[in-house]
Amino acid sequence: MDLHDYKKVAENYDLYVDIVCPESSALNGEACIDFYSNLAKEYGDKGILDIGCGTGCIMIPLLENGYKITGIDISQEMLNVLRKKLANKNLKTDLICSDMGEFNTYKEYSLAIMPRSAFFHIIDRKHQKKALKNISKHLCKGGILSLNTVIPDYKFITNQQADGKYLRFEYINADGKKEKVYNEFQYNYETQVNSGKWTFEEYDENDSIVKINECLISIKFSQKSEIENLFELCGFEVINIYGGYDNREPTYPGNLIWVARKI
Repeated sequence: MDLHDYKKVAENYDLYVDIVCPESSALNGEACIDFYSNLAKEYGDKGILDIGCGTGCIMIPLLENGYKITGIDISQEMLNVLRKKLANKNLKTDLICSDMGEFNTYKEYSLAIMPRSAFFHIIDRKHQKKALKNISKHLCKGGILSLNTVIPDYKFITNQQADGKYLRFEYINADGKKEKVYNEFQYNYETQVNSGKWTFEEYDENDSIVKINECLISIKFSQKSEIENLFELCGFEVINIYGGYDNREPTYPGNLIWVARKI
């Protein structure tokens, strides 16, 4: 089962995402909301395209501030959770279940956002180009796109592969049960793709494992020059690069938050 299709991941995502991205993280949730709220104030007046919108962690605050947004996500399960949250808040918007290289809204937007690592899940260059060109098609001239990537830390990757399966985090799931989530990955140095699985172990009150689910996942790391070339090939110019959603300076290796303009 792929991570995108796993119903329980979607139902529990909001409960563990802040554990994965704590306050000190470059991808911290509150900093992410602030970052995209500021981009929306500057560039979102003609509509926002939220690609990889997930359960709406960025979309909902922006909708509550009056922005017009269309949400795209490849996971129907994530969108199901988002629809319930929107209904509870009496919020309405268009949601499309699609690969980011395939969707067509028949509209143009002044801002496209790809929060919290959605671009990682495109694992080959052909589909990266297809996605960026499709997004460009949906942006007005001068429209802005923001996404994040990671420059790989090869020391971490080597240690990760040597350790094999390791505990990523622990939390209390939507059923009130303790759950431990383990990662196990293998990195391909030629393709820069990290492939593996997340293992979800659910425990009862006696601390015994009662349920195990495994989900496959593959993500792609990219060098800075690769992303710069991709933007250029797909009709964008880079206007800012940050090391995190708090606008910190980039560090190498590390996270990169890109802001690019359609030319």
